[in-house]
Amino acid sequence: MPLGKEAWQFMAELWDNNTKEWFDQNRKRYETVLRDPFKELAQTLHEPVTALLPELSGKPKISRINKDIRFSPDAAPYKEHVWCSFGVGQAVIFFGLSREGWSSGCMIGSPKRDDLHAWRRNLVDHHETWERYIESMSTFGGLRTHIGNAYKKPLYDDIPDPVLELVQAKDLVLYTTPRADEGENIEKEIFAAVAAMLPAWYFMSSPMHVLAERLKRLNGELVAPFDEVETVWSSIA
Repeated sequence: MPLGKEAWQFMAELWDNNTKEWFDQNRKRYETVLRDPFKELAQTLHEPVTALLPELSGKPKISRINKDIRFSPDAAPYKEHVWCSFGVGQAVIFFGLSREGWSSGCMIGSPKRDDLHAWRRNLVDHHETWERYIESMSTFGGLRTHIGNAYKKPLYDDIPDPVLELVQAKDLVLYTTPRADEGENIEKEIFAAVAAMLPAWYFMSSPMHVLAERLKRLNGELVAPFDEVETVWSSIA
């Protein structure tokens, strides 16, 4: 069964019925409409994502739907989002699923200030390029931002206002506006959305002296789909 509206409908119902009793009653449904199609999609996307960006060649990681409630026994036992991530380290690209539908994204975080210095300076030093990228993501309905923790005192004295919130963040998630439509080829659509996060991943993962060179491989584009995405998908479809 392909991933589709039944999956986000399940997540919507889980949002309203986040108990072990309800989940046990709907476990088979979860496996059929969400878990198994999600794993199959992760396997399908692994090859084209690796072809597009060899740095992400490791095995994709799929989140568990169960929460760790050992230290919060009264918390809801299940997550409201599931995701599959590509890459290791502080910055990863992912696609995810919630009650709103599917989306792609990029996340980074570290409690140590120095760990994210290159990402922050990339934003400050190339803020105009970043702003153009954010504008170009209107193709995918725009980007949403979730920030966990942030520094209150400005980390640098030259932070432009448009990137101030991101520079100050200790951990953040950027993701496309969720889509609840299935489309004619949802695998290709999700791949294109994942590829659209490449510029963000370059900003997050690149040493300061190589960011400009990495961005050149996008052939002047700052958002997918671009020619390489179509070529890669056609070669494995």
